[in-house]
Amino acid sequence: MKCPAPDRAFETFIKINPGDDCLQVLGQKVKPLIEELTLTKKIGWYCFLVHDRNSGVPTAPDDDSSYWHLRLELAPQIEPEALASSLPSYCLMTRKIFFGDEIGGIDKNLLKNGNVMDAWRILGEQSEWMLRMLDIHTGEGLPLRRQVAQFLHYFANMAQMHVK
Repeated sequence: MKCPAPDRAFETFIKINPGDDCLQVLGQKVKPLIEELTLTKKIGWYCFLVHDRNSGVPTAPDDDSSYWHLRLELAPQIEPEALASSLPSYCLMTRKIFFGDEIGGIDKNLLKNGNVMDAWRILGEQSEWMLRMLDIHTGEGLPLRRQVAQFLHYFANMAQMHVK
């Protein structure tokens, strides 16, 4: 995956309803959307994390929901209106964003050349890995959550770290 173009970035949010399994929403809504946008060459880069109103979702103060927070780089030949019309109705609060010179929790001084776009690239690769990891599985629910946890354990093991 390449670094995103900071001036062609958009974000959208997919609600995780109370009682929903976030991995199920990832597999049923986020994954097919990313696959379609990538296949039709509407986006070049993407990443996703789970956030709520306290961590970046521009929603009402009384909204206690979590959301899949998708950041997307619009492909150079695609106009913003084409992206907006390609998104399903469950994509909410879609808006243009601009990547600044920071990414939360990452010290850019520790990055080669201080290039924060490299950190966004890695986050995109991490998101891509998560979708590929889901691709090799069947089923959902608790067994899948345990399986994902084991894969993440292997990731932490490689760095000899315990991640909370």
